Amino acid sequence: MNHLHLITPGFRPAYIQKILSDLAFYRNNPFIWHLIMDEKVEIDIQTFKDYDKVKNFIKFYKIPTIYNYGFEQRLFFLEKIAFEYNSDDWGYFLDDDNLLTPDIFTAFNKYINDEQANIVLMSQLRYDNPNKRLYGRPGHACLGMVDIGNFIFKLRILRGVKINVNNYSEDGALMEYISKTYPESLRYEDCLMTTYNILKV
Repeated sequence: MNHLHLITPGFRPAYIQKILSDLAFYRNNPFIWHLIMDEKVEIDIQTFKDYDKVKNFIKFYKIPTIYNYGFEQRLFFLEKIAFEYNSDDWGYFLDDDNLLTPDIFTAFNKYINDEQANIVLMSQLRYDNPNKRLYGRPGHACLGMVDIGNFIFKLRILRGVKINVNNYSEDGALMEYISKTYPESLRYEDCLMTTYNILKV
């Protein structure tokens, strides 16, 4: 069975608790949550509410970080963890202030057996600006029109890829790399995948 790997760079324990409880609603789906914490943060997720409901889906790591963009944790996953899993599994970067919507699993199930699809660009509602929405449409897979949280990808196309951990706009650069390298395998779903910054509201 192919899995959807949720990769979360963790900095804020209060937000992690909310994500964990939210993921409990999706536990009938085939996902693995990779929580990669900044080692300076004190956290004991085993004491969190709903931990027992999702404990079998969680992989927990602590690594040293310098920046707070999350790309060090994402790079850790792509360079070290992703190779431990099936290359046809899918990945998603779930930041620690975002929450999923059920549509992400709808898209995952739609493309899980599509051998030609390597990435699916979906829409994202931005709670920091209710009038702004990033769209899962052609022409939007580029810098300035994409966020790290509005696409899923097959592990085989990104594992081992080098990313600039000190570039706040690296998500757009990463999407441009994917869309130019794998244009024939890019799919679009104009439905909400995630809610951006909802935990900050």
